[in-house]
Amino acid sequence: MKRFLFLSIVLALTACGAGNVAVNTTPVKSASAAPKAGKAYLAFSSQGKENIVVTVDGKEYRTETIQVKSPVGTQNIKSLSNDILTVDPGSHEVVVKNKQGVQVYKGRISVSAQEHKVINL
Repeated sequence: MKRFLFLSIVLALTACGAGNVAVNTTPVKSASAAPKAGKAYLAFSSQGKENIVVTVDGKEYRTETIQVKSPVGTQNIKSLSNDILTVDPGSHEVVVKNKQGVQVYKGRISVSAQEHKVINL
């Protein structure tokens, strides 16, 4: 009976996939050419889903923030691919404004190839 209980607990813990994150590497919005190998990805998070305007090196993009709902490692990024920008690796000047036009973030970021960077607003 103890063996059955132990195996049931182990199976339950491994089946839930705790700590696994699915990452979609084919975002819809692109700050450069179509998504390919050697690109980097940007996402923006906040307490609620908000429409934002992101300016990357002088080019403007409209997107939404990713709502922070759960601890790191439990959010399924695959379903958020519409809210991810594709950029070239390197250093970029990023400015984020909310729908009222108020600047909520300004900074210079560096990203490497295949890096997924989430900027908390």
